[in-house]
Amino acid sequence: MKHRLLLSTALFASGPLLVYGIVAYALHAWRPPPLDPRLASASPYLTEVLKNSRQAFLSPDLLKDLPPEGGVHAPERDVADAGSRDVPTFLQLNRSLRFSVVCLGTNPSVHPLVMSLLASPLWVLSDVTPWGYLFKPPGSRPWSIPSLKELEDQWPDRSARSLWMIRTASNLVSIKRDQEALTLLDMADKTGKETSLNCSTRASLAAMRGRWEESLGLARTSLSLDGSNKAARLILIRSLIECGRANEALTLARIQCRKTPGDGESLYLLARSANAAGSSREEIDALSQLVRIARERNEPLGASLAYLGQAYARTGQRGPAIKAFQESLQQKETSEAEGVILKQMIEHISPETQRDRDGKKDQQQVQPSM
Repeated sequence: MKHRLLLSTALFASGPLLVYGIVAYALHAWRPPPLDPRLASASPYLTEVLKNSRQAFLSPDLLKDLPPEGGVHAPERDVADAGSRDVPTFLQLNRSLRFSVVCLGTNPSVHPLVMSLLASPLWVLSDVTPWGYLFKPPGSRPWSIPSLKELEDQWPDRSARSLWMIRTASNLVSIKRDQEALTLLDMADKTGKETSLNCSTRASLAAMRGRWEESLGLARTSLSLDGSNKAARLILIRSLIECGRANEALTLARIQCRKTPGDGESLYLLARSANAAGSSREEIDALSQLVRIARERNEPLGASLAYLGQAYARTGQRGPAIKAFQESLQQKETSEAEGVILKQMIEHISPETQRDRDGKKDQQQVQPSM
């Protein structure tokens, strides 16, 4: 069973943030008050980019910012939700509606679609902004970093300009455009503004590169500049886990969960740190809360249930483990490869399989005398 649990951990250990990990999601978890009304919502940006587009696709997190004056045809929220979470559904929608522009936000559930369009020859990444990603058909001009002059003209206030660059850099980190992200962070650093957010974004980038000691130091620096930076706290906890300082991570994760009750990212890190510190009961409790919250919010459950099943299995609770694995199998976001592993795990820990193994062991022990 151990080898199957290790293999499944590679697929499921990221819990509800399976798509690209807690360190990337943490980038979007903390937002200082915007200084410029254009940073308050995506509405001004969408108004501009959609004014010549008749048929658009927007992920659900952007629909609230759709220009109110109309003129843009976009799928209803339930259709947008289905297309954002499932790449084949999006492709089917595109074949029938022929989108002229696709605007995708930063919610983790949309990330697989973002990565799919980046790899597709049918779409061009036309823009990256604090609100997400803009895709257009082939022949469109691909995105590149604006010049400093362009940014200064568009964002004359240094704090607003720095905030735009850092938030855009965080979205570049999420799609593995590290060098461009660093370029923007360096440009933002020269403004002397939003330094805590700059540090926490650099910490996340270091974490995604596996440089955990560097990430740890940057997160601490970020918090020393602004103790309210939630992104820095989350990255600090994850970095402590990866650096082998599980007890310190668990202490901070407990404090974080008390500060933000019901917060999914905090509960996930509590489960991870509890696992690293050997606190099985605390791990299961955190994961159970995580599943409950995701169920209430109608968020993807597959990875969280698989992680919970593993936690039950490690403590010998076969019934709850099988129940969690079976429900994870039923989730549409669970891939075929993940489904194969889940079925193997269910078979391996099922009572029938255990009885068969015990029976064979008894037969081997009772050999006829010669």
